[in-house]
Amino acid sequence: KLENYIQRNRNFAPDSYRHNHTDFVDHGDYLVVTTTFFASDNTAYKQYEWVAKVNLDGFLMGIISEKTLRSETP
Repeated sequence: KLENYIQRNRNFAPDSYRHNHTDFVDHGDYLVVTTTFFASDNTAYKQYEWVAKVNLDGFLMGIISEKTLRSETP
């Protein structure tokens, strides 16, 4: 799952990850999944958007893009 990958592979503050929205586009033999979420990197609480390619069994094939949508300092 993309959510598990994000939580394992980013340096977010413990328990700061909050899912916001997920959408996908079906490309036949794979999906392009876009997810937005909030998390803290210990300097600011940010909203992120990640786009990934996922096979039809739900396994991550690759990250297409990662970006910060907004940032709020505590």
